[in-house]
This record gives sequence, C-alpha cells and structure tokens, in this order.
Amino acid sequence: MTTYSGFRKFFHIFILFFILSSFSGCAWMNPFGDSEKEYNLDNKYQIDVTMKPGESLILDMRNPGSGGYEFSGASFNPDLLNLEYFHIIKPESNMSGDFGRWRFVFKAIKIGDDVITINIKRPFEKIKESYKIAQIKITEDGEPFILW
Repeated sequence: MTTYSGFRKFFHIFILFFILSSFSGCAWMNPFGDSEKEYNLDNKYQIDVTMKPGESLILDMRNPGSGGYEFSGASFNPDLLNLEYFHIIKPESNMSGDFGRWRFVFKAIKIGDDVITINIKRPFEKIKESYKIAQIKITEDGEPFILW
C-alpha cells in the first residue's frame, strides 16, 4: 500500500511539473521578464523604447494644464501600436498649478519602428506642439537582457 501512495505522490508531482513546463514562454517564471514597460516622462522630452509584439507600454506624464495647454491627440502607426487607453489622473494635492497626470497605455501589435508623439495646444491656438516623443522599436527579441 505504501508503494502505491509513493507512486501516486510521484505521479502528481510529475503532472504538476509537466503542466508548469508546458506553458508557452517562460516570462511568468522570469522576474526580469516584464510584459509592461512603464516610463515616467517628467523632465524628459524624448525616450527610446525596445519591445516585443504583445508587450504593453505605459507613458506617465504631468498634465501641462498649468501652462494653459490641453491634450491635442497622440500620433502613432495603428498597424504597429494600439492605444489601449488614455487616462487623466486627477491631482492628489490641492495646490494651484497641479493639474494631475496623463497616462497612456499602448500595446505593440507587430514588428517595426514607430514614433509616438503626444501633442498639446492652447485652446485659442490652432497649432499643435509635440509635448513628449517615444521612439519605438518593436522586435522579435525585445529589449536586450544585457547591454555591453
């Protein structure tokens, strides 16, 4: 009877190992494998990002409303990137000049190079200005693990 119990225990461990090892990809086991890249763009005008298809990119930035600006669109190639959502975060402080934050979430669709431009303008002006720029490179390998 103990032989059967030992076999059953071994069988359950084997099945568990088989299920865990059969998942496609190992990013869920890798603490360094992140499927969301988040960037705080305060004090930055332009960034370079390398990602893989299926990965998400989060761009977080201060709302430039204190300068009288408002959001005037984001330009990008919809064949390569999808804007998952745009969220306006209300200010946490009640200080004047704090207009909160903007949060954009993009998802890479397929391999290629693109530029995301976040545009702003003042309500009384027709000309848009680029507020933030993200140079995007979508590759099969994604970001290199180690840079030499």
